[in-house]
Amino acid sequence: MQLAYGEAKDFVRAAIRADIPVVLWGAPGVGKTSLVRAAARELGMPCGSVAAATLQVEDLAGYPRVPKDGQHVEQLLPAWMRRLPIDERACVLLIDDIADAHQLVQAAAFRLVLERAIGDIPVPNLRVVAAGNPADMSAMGGSIPPALANRFAHVLVRPSPDEWRANAREFERDERVRREIDWIAFACELPWKELRAPFVLEDDDVRNDAFPSPRAWHMAARLTVAGVDRVDAAAACCGTESARAILCVLGRAELPEYGDWRAVLASPQRTIRRIAVLAARAGIDGVPPAWQEHTDSLDELTTYVTDLS
Repeated sequence: MQLAYGEAKDFVRAAIRADIPVVLWGAPGVGKTSLVRAAARELGMPCGSVAAATLQVEDLAGYPRVPKDGQHVEQLLPAWMRRLPIDERACVLLIDDIADAHQLVQAAAFRLVLERAIGDIPVPNLRVVAAGNPADMSAMGGSIPPALANRFAHVLVRPSPDEWRANAREFERDERVRREIDWIAFACELPWKELRAPFVLEDDDVRNDAFPSPRAWHMAARLTVAGVDRVDAAAACCGTESARAILCVLGRAELPEYGDWRAVLASPQRTIRRIAVLAARAGIDGVPPAWQEHTDSLDELTTYVTDLS
């Protein structure tokens, strides 16, 4: 099942409440990890995470130890479990990159998911969420065995520029980075294919170098604020096609405040003024309401017509 980012977060939140394990699929950088943490935070639950590709079996099955009496074997809890108040309240564990885990680690995960146990230690308060990249994009090119896969609900995360912008407004502290993200999301939302910047990889476009994703675009925004040329930052983080689109739509100069229609029209960048008016008139998703409210005023029309002449 494929869901937009916000819908996927709602689904994960419901699955955690219902104690149904769920695995999120999506290309690298689409925000799977942050989605799980946000869902847990909204539920008021602590959230821990482990990178499945680097785990040993004992990290999910417990570490065996023979006590002094030598009469039996007991298990020590792994470090991630000691960091969660699992004896006191429900907690969320994110098993990241689960498809890249060794087969024995996946077997240990099977018992954790099925029986809520670390070895012989029951952990009834644990809620399990996993995440993975498609086989053609994963680090190890792995998959989940059918017996384990059948214990999860499966969701393919489909990110959108507008939701990414909204999340950045909530979590990004630097106002300058938020402004860059506002405009990058705008460039990725344009309805005109010739101008639109790619937000994520296409399904059949597997890359081993820089490629666009919400995470990569966020890095580009932070690099730009740190003093790197905007187009160079896009090329380094998101690839040359992304950089060409950014050059065409946003240019290299400082950007105006995204929600300030007057500032947009007063921008020295002619391309931004033209595209902003066209986008406001087209009513595309993510355009600030202030843009649409003022597009029919005489001043804006005069600026627009003069700009085209």
